[in-house]
Amino acid sequence: MHEHAGTLVIPQTVLVEAYAREIFDGLAGRDVPVAHFVRHAEPAEVARGIADRARDRAAPDSRPATRSPG
Repeated sequence: MHEHAGTLVIPQTVLVEAYAREIFDGLAGRDVPVAHFVRHAEPAEVARGIADRARDRAAPDSRPATRSPG
């Protein structure tokens, strides 16, 4: 694991509690402090967001190519 000298904000939809536990326990096992926030949304809103992301992943990438540093 690489070190980062600041706060990371990682928005993520986790629908399976066991998967969330795996993430949080893994970070805790490396002494990474975690502040967990929940955004309550109606089930239809969550489903729409997941469908939108799936559709975006299936579409050809329209972003410009980026180079790796170095």
